Amino acid sequence: MDLDSKKDAKRLKQIMITDDEWDLIADLTEVLSTFADATEDLGGSKYVTNSMRTPMLMEIIKTVTTDLANNQDSDEEEDDAFENNDAEEGQDSTQNSKINEPINTFGLLDEVKSKLYKNIKKYYPTLFTESLIPSILDPRFKKLDFSPEAQKIETKRHLQELFNNEK
Repeated sequence: MDLDSKKDAKRLKQIMITDDEWDLIADLTEVLSTFADATEDLGGSKYVTNSMRTPMLMEIIKTVTTDLANNQDSDEEEDDAFENNDAEEGQDSTQNSKINEPINTFGLLDEVKSKLYKNIKKYYPTLFTESLIPSILDPRFKKLDFSPEAQKIETKRHLQELFNNEK
């Protein structure tokens, strides 16, 4: 082992991850794997991906939806996971010194899910009928099982209208 590896090994031994933290890591991995799967599938270039977009978005929403997220839908505080927070940047040195202290994981998973849910709702506020047209034309998704019944009916009506206009 080289010198850097030995230093890293010593540092890692000092960091004692609690069972609660391991459980949180496992839960977060499961939640975030949905995002990773969608990113990988939608990044394909050898197959049609537009019809998969809305079903995958609905699957992600199901994964991150919590009671907390549903209750705070009209919350005035708009957290954006992609914004840089200057206060957080200043805390880096403080957090590094507390790396050996266990964190309170109670409610942390729901908090992460809630922030993810709010940002999904921010970037995709509603399911538009137009966005469901590719899905209804794809045999894999044509039943629109991932969509509310009213949205299914409206999408079918809109597709029929588009078809009639093209005759």
